[in-house]
Amino acid sequence: MAVISMKNKKKGLTLETVFGEFIVHSKAKALKPTTISNYQNYFKRFTNWYTGEVGNINENVLNQYSIYLQSQISFTSVNSAMRHLKAIFNYFTEQGYMSMPKIKFLKGQEKHKETFTDEEIMILLKKPNKSCEFQEFRTCVVINFFCATGCRVGTLASIMFIFSKLIR
Repeated sequence: MAVISMKNKKKGLTLETVFGEFIVHSKAKALKPTTISNYQNYFKRFTNWYTGEVGNINENVLNQYSIYLQSQISFTSVNSAMRHLKAIFNYFTEQGYMSMPKIKFLKGQEKHKETFTDEEIMILLKKPNKSCEFQEFRTCVVINFFCATGCRVGTLASIMFIFSKLIR
């Protein structure tokens, strides 16, 4: 079996210093601000838990961290955290600060959201009476807008905000 020798570029670097390089690299790649913010949040959570050196991060450390996260957050959020850390550690490995540990994602059942029945959908899509109040009419319009366009709540909220600015 071949042994891969890693040459540390710099000795004695803190996790924060190396992560700062990663953030500069991410900005240079023109990643979205929300992506960079997610990296910062997940890495901050990891560094609050882990106090060792960059080169000492291995599969055992990540397994322990995964177990710690499972007691704190949901199954999906643990996988999301590990996915973000994997991207960060890939950069650290490319730069020679550490060897890439194997990151395992959780396998299991995701919670299924309860959906509407066909009858409930038909009731929601029913045309309101002519004598209905404003709230009922507004709700009907919003529901039909969502069904017709497939957009998300945030999109509709931003459309309504832009529209309200145009009216003024």
